[in-house]
Parts: sequence; C-alpha cells; structure tokens
Amino acid sequence: MNHEFILYETRRQFLGRAGHALGALALGSLCGATASPPHFAPRAKRAINLVMAGGPSQHDTWDYKPGLKYDMPLPASVHGGADVQMGMGARHGRYPVAPSVFKFAQHGQSRMWVSELLPWTAKIVDDLTVIRSMHTDSINHDPAITQWLTGNTLAGKPSMGAWLAYGLGSANANLPTFVVLNSRLAGDDLMPQAIFSRLWGSGFLPASESGVALRSDGGDPVLYLQDPAGMTRARRRL
Repeated sequence: MNHEFILYETRRQFLGRAGHALGALALGSLCGATASPPHFAPRAKRAINLVMAGGPSQHDTWDYKPGLKYDMPLPASVHGGADVQMGMGARHGRYPVAPSVFKFAQHGQSRMWVSELLPWTAKIVDDLTVIRSMHTDSINHDPAITQWLTGNTLAGKPSMGAWLAYGLGSANANLPTFVVLNSRLAGDDLMPQAIFSRLWGSGFLPASESGVALRSDGGDPVLYLQDPAGMTRARRRL
C-alpha cells in the first residue's frame, strides 16, 4: 500500500509535503547561528594571517642552519632530481645553495634561534610559536602559496580563513567573519598581496564563509554596500 501511495502521489500532495520540508529547512537556517555552536569552547577571539609572498627568507629570520656552506649543491631530495625543473634554475645544470649572511643568537627561556634582523621580536620570543615542520609539494611560488592557504596545490579548496569562519562562527550576524586586506607598495607596479581571490575563497563551503575583500583603490571599500544611484535606503530595505 505504501509503495502504491508513493507511486500514485498527486502533484498537490507532493507540493504540500515539499512545502513543509522547505519550511523546516528555512527555520533551521534562521536558527543555525545560535542553535549549532562548536562542539568545544573556542579560546581564540580572532586570527590575523600575514601573507608575505616574497618576504624575507626563513633562512635569514628563524631557520638557523649553521651546516650550510657557500656553493654547496642542493640535494636531489629537495629539488626532485632531473625530472623536476625549477623556473629560476631550469637553464643551469646544478643548484648551489648559500648560507645566510646574518648572525643568529638564542633568545628567551626557550632558547629560540633568531636572526639579528629581528631584534625586537627576539625580546618576545617566549610568547611566540615557531613551526619548523612546514613543507609544500611544490617548488614554485604560486602552487606553494595555494597549498599553504588551502591545503592543496590546485585551486578550488576552502581557504584557511574560510575554515576558521565555518568552524568557529561569528558573534555578530551583521558583520563578516572573515575579511581580507590587500596591500601594495607605494609606487610599486607589482601585484598586491594576497594575490588571488582563491586564496581567501570558500571552495565547497558555503559562500558566506568566503573572505570579504576590503579595497584600497579609492572606490568603495566593500563592493555592493552602497545604495545604487536613485535607490533610497528605505526602498532598498523594503
């Protein structure tokens, strides 16, 4: 009987049941901000991630390598052998390395090695966490940055900021959880940082978790917040 009932269900019955189901989904989405808290009490209030592509090398800042000697050959385990060519060294038959020209010293109770380039940071080194186990599957800048911020060298995965917004939620439903500031050196023709929107996109997560880019080019800081020409705020709200 149940099979026959489903088989011969009328359009009116289908639309009636679908309406009840969609209403429940809508109610769930309206209550979702408060009804589904994280399964743990988050301690972090905010996270700031500086994407300094092209910034100082780790060998000149944190990664003290006293064993490096000038003109040492880069091991094949690092560059992948003859089958993998680096863009900046594809025309060369060898890949020499060079040690840092800056002095390192240990600081704080943690005895963290810090370069002389960071004298102020060295004073607060016990309040920092330095992760030395990071690596990428790519030897080129763009896919390596993509993997750093999305976990994959190929574009399309959710960014780190999107995951934080998705997992921790927001205390304010009227403001974006995840914002992005683009920077550009004064008078510099280079591309701004962060470079591509995929680095702060939401991927397969809801679009609401994507980063909201704040612009600094003289236009509206955030697109589509201003009322269109001829549109009053009261009419738009209506």
